[in-house]
Amino acid sequence: MANKSFVVIFLIAFVGISLIITIPILTLSSSLSNYGTIDEVLTFKYAPDNSSPIEKLNLNVDVGDVEIKYITTPVDYYAKIQVDIEMFGQYIAGKQYSEYFHDVWEIESSSATLTMELLSESWFDPSLWLTQNVSIIITLNANILFDINITINEKGNVHYIVPYAVPINNVDVNTNEGNIFYEFQYCTLEGNITGIANDGNIELK
Repeated sequence: MANKSFVVIFLIAFVGISLIITIPILTLSSSLSNYGTIDEVLTFKYAPDNSSPIEKLNLNVDVGDVEIKYITTPVDYYAKIQVDIEMFGQYIAGKQYSEYFHDVWEIESSSATLTMELLSESWFDPSLWLTQNVSIIITLNANILFDINITINEKGNVHYIVPYAVPINNVDVNTNEGNIFYEFQYCTLEGNITGIANDGNIELK
């Protein structure tokens, strides 16, 4: 009788230890099988057939760090926007950036607008809670005078760099959470410069 009790206790202990070891391994295996990355690069160019004295470029995004710079060598565009989207972590395997972001590129007379929104239903997707980096680089033709409007609805920094003697017109930057850094010390100002950082700092150099 004692031997039977010992066997029962041994089996219970063995099963318990097996579960303790197996469950974490299965959980880890499941996590690794769902782990993935998204690395997407989007490029938008504004190159109208007819020029205007002042061109308008608008950017309206939910998240992203924005860098605005100029190119002084000849190019075949007025403005180029490059968006780098990086996401990695659990639950991302097999997914595309378009499952999280909706982008619209609109060109009208003397105006170009890029809108990039987080899809509302993606807020409830666990993969969105993990690592994501959105970098937006705007390259402007130094021979073109622009009105620039940048709006970041959720979170992102803005760094605007203007080289020596390049003219800029109206600049309006608004970020909900982030910093704004203007490097305008060598440029020619021909319009109004405004900036709003609801939760962040603004620096003008």
